[in-house]
Amino acid sequence: MRFLFFLFLLPYFSFCQDKKQLDQLVKKLVADSRAAGASVLIASKGEILLDKGYGYAELGFSTPADPNTKYFMVAPGTLMLATAIMQLVDNNKLKLDDPISSYLPDFPQQGKKVTIKHLITSTSGIPDYHYLGDPQLGLRFQPRTLDEVINLFKGQPFVNEPGEKFDWSISNFALLVAILEKVSNMSYEDYATKYFLQPLSLTQTQYITDDKIIRQLAQGYHIVDTSFAPARESLIKYDPSLRFATTTGDIYKLWNGIRSGEVVSSKSYALMTSREEAIKNNSGRYGYGINVIKDSLSEFIMGGGALDGYSNYLYYNPSNETTIIVLSNTSNQAAREIGRRVAAYLLGQPVPVFPNRKPLAFTSEKVDPEKVKEITGTYVISRTRKDASAASHNLYKRTIRVFEQNNRLMIQRFGELPSPLLLQPDGTFREKNSTSTISFKTTSTTSVTFSFSDGLGNDTGPKVGNADAGTFRAKAFENLK
Repeated sequence: MRFLFFLFLLPYFSFCQDKKQLDQLVKKLVADSRAAGASVLIASKGEILLDKGYGYAELGFSTPADPNTKYFMVAPGTLMLATAIMQLVDNNKLKLDDPISSYLPDFPQQGKKVTIKHLITSTSGIPDYHYLGDPQLGLRFQPRTLDEVINLFKGQPFVNEPGEKFDWSISNFALLVAILEKVSNMSYEDYATKYFLQPLSLTQTQYITDDKIIRQLAQGYHIVDTSFAPARESLIKYDPSLRFATTTGDIYKLWNGIRSGEVVSSKSYALMTSREEAIKNNSGRYGYGINVIKDSLSEFIMGGGALDGYSNYLYYNPSNETTIIVLSNTSNQAAREIGRRVAAYLLGQPVPVFPNRKPLAFTSEKVDPEKVKEITGTYVISRTRKDASAASHNLYKRTIRVFEQNNRLMIQRFGELPSPLLLQPDGTFREKNSTSTISFKTTSTTSVTFSFSDGLGNDTGPKVGNADAGTFRAKAFENLK
């Protein structure tokens, strides 16, 4: 009898051991990813295997992350918006092939025809304001209304012809929100509450405003060498679809509600997650608000992304019905890197090791006074990228100044505090906590070009004026127009 009882318990012991190993793996992955904190949920066939927090939700008070910790919702926010649009399609309130001019007649399409499908598949060719430089980075502490967000990219040149190819742009989602609000005659907050938060019981998901306390909201962080700095940027500077705080548990309920047909028709869900549809629409592996991916390991559905201070990752493998959700309060794509490694582990594959990051070594040479005089000034720089993550990078413009402060050479980007500019033995410059190089090319007494290189591309531009605060701000505000 004891022997039979032991045999009965063997599967339970094995299951508990697997859960323990999974917990130990995730704990190590979070630490190795350099995330300040993260909450992770892993489920298989409807059973939650792990739902736990790691690291810290707030470093100053050593507040640990846990399953109830809320994080700024990045990628799942675009998925919820795409699903909301498909709800309107299901209810014959709009059609995917409708031109956006039918709903937003004042938006300048510059002789092109952009449809709702172009927006939802990110093939519109409309540039991503997130990469424009000063308009976003220089004012990232400032809350914005929806029309102010749209005004950032309204009139900017298209980066591709509509429908030509996929090019990531969060500008598409701002326009989708504007269309949804017009068609539904509701604010996006009210729409999401009525059609998602209430029917799916997303009780831990809250809309962020500047006059509301979001309890248990994790503080966002940036990595600074081997430490962290708090991300102070406004969380309401993006469009309303990117203004939610949520937990891993609520993301799990949201995803189950979408794929089960509870909030959108099975026909629409199939369209949203079809690789064939993505290929047909020239978006490759991007469906309707979510990635549909096939790699060497498996075929899966994925949503992931990072914005200032936070990163999110949602993974679903239809073949084994596995869901992985990672929410992190660090803006280094930590959530994605953790989630990918957990997926490899669950598929029985080797788990990639995070690269060993050594502390940066800093040197600072004495700068010749004539060199200081030569390079001080205000510069407007533009960007050339080697990668193809977003063609909008090529519209990037940033205003910076190089100046002296208390006998120290400093660099300042519009909207940021200055930092020391350190001369290196090879004649280039660096900022503390950065491996990127800065150099200056002088062709005459009045012509100096600034160059910033981070290995992915170059930001270069001419000196356009003196380094005084008045000139610096005047040039920056010209760049905002």
